[in-house]
Amino acid sequence: MALAPEWRQLADFIALLRARPACFGNPRFILGNPWNDEAYGYCCGDGKRAMIALDNCTWGDRRVTLELGPAWGLAESKRWDLYRWYPDPARLTEDGTGNSARPSIALRPFEVVLLEAVPAGGAPALDRQLSTRPIPTQFSEPSRDLDVAVRDANPRDDPAIWTVLEPESARSEKGATLTIESDHSIAASGACPSPDRYVVNIDTKIAGITAFRLEAMEDPRLPARGPGRAYNGNFALRELSVALATRLGSESAEVYVTDAPLALRNPAASYSQLSYGGWPVAAAIDGDPKTAWSIDPREGKCRRPSSRRASRSARGPRRASSSRSIRATRRAPPTTHSADSDCWQPRRSRRSPLPSRPPRAASSRRRPLPPRRAAEC
Repeated sequence: MALAPEWRQLADFIALLRARPACFGNPRFILGNPWNDEAYGYCCGDGKRAMIALDNCTWGDRRVTLELGPAWGLAESKRWDLYRWYPDPARLTEDGTGNSARPSIALRPFEVVLLEAVPAGGAPALDRQLSTRPIPTQFSEPSRDLDVAVRDANPRDDPAIWTVLEPESARSEKGATLTIESDHSIAASGACPSPDRYVVNIDTKIAGITAFRLEAMEDPRLPARGPGRAYNGNFALRELSVALATRLGSESAEVYVTDAPLALRNPAASYSQLSYGGWPVAAAIDGDPKTAWSIDPREGKCRRPSSRRASRSARGPRRASSSRSIRATRRAPPTTHSADSDCWQPRRSRRSPLPSRPPRAASSRRRPLPPRRAAEC
């Protein structure tokens, strides 16, 4: 059975490592800076031959010059043989016979190349029949910038159909201070118990709600700009539940009779953490207290709300009358991502419901969730 290209490339690298282990020692940084918009590279060698890794991490073609000699930890030699092991193994030459001590090589955008430099006449690390090709110094068709117009493949009649809900009250069961701010977001401060449970009561007359969106918003008052209260700004949302509630007695008493939580489905997020086993947004509505939704490493990356999730009710649209309220509950997990973190609740957040709309004639396609409005940021 033929190997997939990735497996073949991995097998070649392992074979090189076994054949010439000394050539993978003494690593040194040889050119460029990986943090800048430029090609960069590393070199390892035993003083006689070297393995050279080049990476053009830019959007344009780049041409780099190799310093095959003492500057890169190699012996003095006027002629060198170059073997390319990745991609497309081949023997590369400037003039059909070999290379000078300062050959140049051209790289395409984001191209990575692994070369072996051997004094002229020396054998490559692997005993293979390799074709001889000219070393690429330029391209017949250079890379160039193109203007790209992005259009919505699913246009909507009115994309601004999310409504920011206005919380009536918010409380923490473990003693954190929850403050309703002027933009209707909820800020957590003071004590930072873990785990904790937030209960938010919202009075609304919006009818036909089909989805809820929770925005975890960054804040300059937070570590790493949040949106969580951990040292790196992350958070973990173990569960989000939404229920309709009937308020009894006076408004100041906040006496609610709550229905069973709505069945939420189809969770979506602008980002979910992939590391440490994965912290997907689906974990926020799966009913499992051992799972949670997190966003590392996207903490504090954007000045707009840094992450969001939306879930549709499995029961279809819900209608709220003047005597009905929405009660939302969030739970943070009892465990943390690392031993250094003990506060994973979102510092600032707000919710928006998506009202239902009549279906279009002769169409059963569901309306996709709209993008976040700029006015909500």
